[in-house]
Formats: sequence, structure tokens, C-alpha cells
Amino acid sequence: MDANGRRIPVIDPDTGRQKIGARNRKVWKRVNVSNNPLDSKEFLERLRREWADSCNALLPGYAVIDHRSFKARGIERIPTIHEGYASREMEKRGGRGDLCEENRRIQALNRLLDALRAMIGRLSDQAQGILTAVKRRQRPSGAPQAPSSPEPAERPQERPQARETPPQAPSSPEPAERPQERPQARETPATGPAGTPEAHQDEKGAHRQVQDTA
Repeated sequence: MDANGRRIPVIDPDTGRQKIGARNRKVWKRVNVSNNPLDSKEFLERLRREWADSCNALLPGYAVIDHRSFKARGIERIPTIHEGYASREMEKRGGRGDLCEENRRIQALNRLLDALRAMIGRLSDQAQGILTAVKRRQRPSGAPQAPSSPEPAERPQERPQARETPPQAPSSPEPAERPQERPQARETPATGPAGTPEAHQDEKGAHRQVQDTA
């Protein structure tokens, strides 16, 4: 409505006239007004929170109501559905309600998920224990790799090399070679100072004298 209380038409910019909608009806401006407060999500959450607080004030401590959903609380579970009065009455009479059957299937899946999560938790604990045990075993072997440990390990290797060097000195082979050089020095005077024929003759005469005396 305008200031005078009249409806405001919707003008078509191309023709400059009021728009015509379905069934040749004129189009008027409208404003959507929410008359029902339950259409607001915030209002519904506030009602649920107040209802949960009122119930928890009368319930014991082990039975607490939480108005939040599983997703809002971070719980990985499949939510059940609303069964309703008709489905419950069918179950009481010995029949099987479709909604109650769906909830039983969802509950079975939730129990399976809980068992799988418990198994995964035990396996993770065992893996953590094995990892810590392996790390403890690796600590003694990794200690000698420190920079302070290799120095005393290398010193004993250098000392045997210093001890083995004295037998390789030139003083040890000289006593073994001298007995071989002495016979050569004794045989040289028999040949004469320069290897003259007189020395050879003397040797022959000495041999002859030895044969004659024999």
C-alpha cells in the first residue's frame, strides 16, 4: 500500500504499463510478512534449548537431555526417525511398523559403528605401544653416533700402527745380511789385489802341494 492506502502496481519498463500475470491478472507489489514465528530456525532452537533446560532441572544427573543434533555435537551416529503413534500402536498389537523397523535397522548400524570405533581405538593403542618400544630400542644404537664417541674408538686403531713401525726399521735387516757379506770379503784376498796371473799360479801350486802331501 502506498501512503494513501492504495495498492502499488508493478510497472513493466518496456511498455510503461502495469504488468499482467497469469490468467490475465494485474500484478501488484507485495511484501512477504512472516506471521508464524516457528518459521525461524533461531526461534526453534531457542524453544528446544529452553525445553531441554526445563527437563534437565527435574531429571537426575545421569539422564541429561541435549537439544543439539549429532552433527552439531560432533557425534558420528545415524539419527533415528520419529516413529509416531500409529506405528507404536501397530507394534503393540503384534504387527511390525515400517518406522519402528527403520529405527531398529538404524540402531543396529550404530552398534556396528561403535564396535568398529572401539576396535580402531585398540589397534591405534597397540600401534602406539609398538612404536614407543621400537624407539626405545633404537636409542642405545644411536648413542655411539654422537661426535664425542668416535674419538676414543679411533685412537686404539692408531696405536697398533705406531707399534708395527719399529720392526720395519733398517737396523733389523743388517745383522742378517752381514753373515752373507763376510764370506765374500774373505774370498776376495785369495784372488789377488787385481786378479793377476801370479795369484792364479800360487793357487795352483798350493793345490799341487796339498795333493803331493796327500
